[in-house]
Amino acid sequence: TALPEDFCYLPSVCGNCKALFIRFFYNASSQRCEEFIYGGCGGNRNNFETKRECFQACSHAGNRPHRQGPPRAAGLLLPPGAMLGPAPLLTPRLSAPGAR
Repeated sequence: TALPEDFCYLPSVCGNCKALFIRFFYNASSQRCEEFIYGGCGGNRNNFETKRECFQACSHAGNRPHRQGPPRAAGLLLPPGAMLGPAPLLTPRLSAPGAR
């Protein structure tokens, strides 16, 4: 039978949609709740709106051996405090008058 914390060992998954929600997942390697960007749909249960919710659900997961396969990287991981913004506008560079 699966224990309630089994989802805590799943990787962060950004999902199928294109939104940019900051969410938290339990990182079994570091035994900490960390930020990731969630697209708004899909993904898995290792996805929490707050760090507190993540910690409440998964803080005991570090007290038992990992029963899943090796950790896999998935989704987009950003350092704490990092934010995504719009892409910079790219404009063609115009030559100076008289330049060829």
